[in-house]
Amino acid sequence: MLILGGVLLVAAGLVLPSAWLSPVEPDAARLQGIWFFRAVSVLLGFSLVATARAIGEEPPAKRPAALPLLPLVTLLALALVVRLIGLGSDLWYDEVVSLTEFVRLPVADLLTTYTVQNNHILYSLSAKAAIALLGEAPAAVRLPAVLFGVASVAAVFAFGRRIASDREALLASALVALSYHHVWFSQNARGYTGLMFLGVVATALFVDGLRERRRRLWVAYAATFAAAMYVHLSAVFLFTCHGLVYVGLFVWGLRSPGLARQYPGARDAWPLLGFVLGGLMVLELHALILPQMFETFGRTVGDATALPKVSPWRSPLWTLLEAIRQLPGGFATAAGAALGAGLGAWAWWQLMRRDPAAAWLLALPFPLTLGTLVVAGFHIWPRYFFQYLGFAALLLVQGAFVIVPRLPGARTRGEPWGRRAATVLVLALIVGSAATLPANYRTPKQPFSQAREFVESNRHPGEVVVTAGLATLPYERLYAPSWSSVDDARELAGVERESRGTWLVYSFPTYMEVAHEDILQAAEERYEERAVFPGTLGDGALFVWHRSGP
Repeated sequence: MLILGGVLLVAAGLVLPSAWLSPVEPDAARLQGIWFFRAVSVLLGFSLVATARAIGEEPPAKRPAALPLLPLVTLLALALVVRLIGLGSDLWYDEVVSLTEFVRLPVADLLTTYTVQNNHILYSLSAKAAIALLGEAPAAVRLPAVLFGVASVAAVFAFGRRIASDREALLASALVALSYHHVWFSQNARGYTGLMFLGVVATALFVDGLRERRRRLWVAYAATFAAAMYVHLSAVFLFTCHGLVYVGLFVWGLRSPGLARQYPGARDAWPLLGFVLGGLMVLELHALILPQMFETFGRTVGDATALPKVSPWRSPLWTLLEAIRQLPGGFATAAGAALGAGLGAWAWWQLMRRDPAAAWLLALPFPLTLGTLVVAGFHIWPRYFFQYLGFAALLLVQGAFVIVPRLPGARTRGEPWGRRAATVLVLALIVGSAATLPANYRTPKQPFSQAREFVESNRHPGEVVVTAGLATLPYERLYAPSWSSVDDARELAGVERESRGTWLVYSFPTYMEVAHEDILQAAEERYEERAVFPGTLGDGALFVWHRSGP
């Protein structure tokens, strides 16, 4: 199979007509992409052929332990149900951009267009397939996120049983399945649940490859690596962590016979081949758009969807508080999160003693991602850390099973009682997490339709509706194409002079304070705030203001 794929790639690189690789007359950037595609196709093709020949015969894989099938299937069915509730609510800003900018494109254009950083290519393709089957509706656009979300619950269990007991893995999966944030992202038409699913699968393959020394695992790892990067480029943080763990084990394994026995796969070059092969696959998938990507990343002005640097969005403290604010439950939820952090820290320390590779794989992605974003000056949004939610759940559950049996009362009653008590504690956390889910269904992420209906039902003849800031694109492209927009207070004043009354609609006040402070000041001086429509997206409420008369 690898040899056939390699031969086909070499043939594609050498003889595939350029017209098949570009849906439009190629400009300089597209021509560069075509030649880069040819070079990488040939290199990757020969690499796959050489890899297939090097693998040779291998012993059969170890037979996996029997699955707790009934509880696992029940959990996955429950995970699917809670993600289907309210799936058809309004799309929020990023979803509208994805739909209108990419998903609606023909497939050839979608694969060769990277005009903004909002294109999660593999997700866009999945959403396009869902729309082809079900029609263009919010539920269809979000369906791949739902399926990836349920799959990531199963992936957490599969990885969890590699580093903990089946009971602990199942409880961690349940915690993810009924997590407010996981359900929220599973109903978000973006690639984050796909990123989490592929990241957890890749981490499981990485652990297996270190322990079992089976070469085919690294080919599967490379393919998963490439697929994750095709969903979202932030996958590079996780795979950088994998590389650091491999280098650490390789170096320390030369000095520690115990580590060498525990991770025999870390002593040879096959993990390195997995990274190189995965990197080539990533280049192959992105080859046609790579020049466009460089242009897009380097562009700081002239991009209608680019955001200015908003200081609060670059603060780690803002990120933490925003994640907490999105959780209903107030103090009780914050206290539960603090308890979970404490349990996770203790579990990590215990895991370091028996399985240091797994411990670093679970913990290293958090600080590496945060540090990179801070140093690079990027906006630090909670979604960059969502892919690690399964790791956090595994640490929390393991923490409970480490600490509770060691409590004074539990020691006197024996280990079985302690494990039962830990199970009860985790089940209580799961129930508490599930109790927050109804808040996810009460309002859309951003209630664009509610704000529109309020304005339309209250506006009088001759009154004009304008949008400002990040509310403009969703209304312009999807919810109210007939409404106008303004970019500054001068344009707003011009609209006021020519109308009998003016309605102003905006969202993301933090962004407005940075990018459109003059519009906010004009609204406060001359307008009356008529309504605020909050959604589940933090800082994403819709604000409606009205001014009577010319």
